[in-house]
Amino acid sequence: MGGFADMLKSDQSVFFGGDFDEPAVYLPAGNKPQRNIRCIVRRQPPAYLDASGNLVSPKLLISVANNVLGGISSAEVDARGADRIELPLRVGQAAESFALFVPASGGGAWHDLAILTLEAR
Repeated sequence: MGGFADMLKSDQSVFFGGDFDEPAVYLPAGNKPQRNIRCIVRRQPPAYLDASGNLVSPKLLISVANNVLGGISSAEVDARGADRIELPLRVGQAAESFALFVPASGGGAWHDLAILTLEAR
């Protein structure tokens, strides 16, 4: 890579593995092994209308490092509801399992070289 791409990747350490993130378990579809990840969780994100006019209310909006070493790679994720994530809906509660989806409200900008953002429903 080089230049700008290297800077984006190095910025992952600022967000993941510090004060801003929390642990979760990524459960890929199929027979792939689950793994522990770190993610930034936005609880109670706003609802929006999808392309068909249906109201969509995600439970959580998560951001993870776009890699397989502590995050989720955009090349591996099945963000149509097949992959799942386990984490608490509210801080201090027990973890629950949520399906992962590409955020329709993001205008197509759901990942870059460093960070992947997904809805948990």
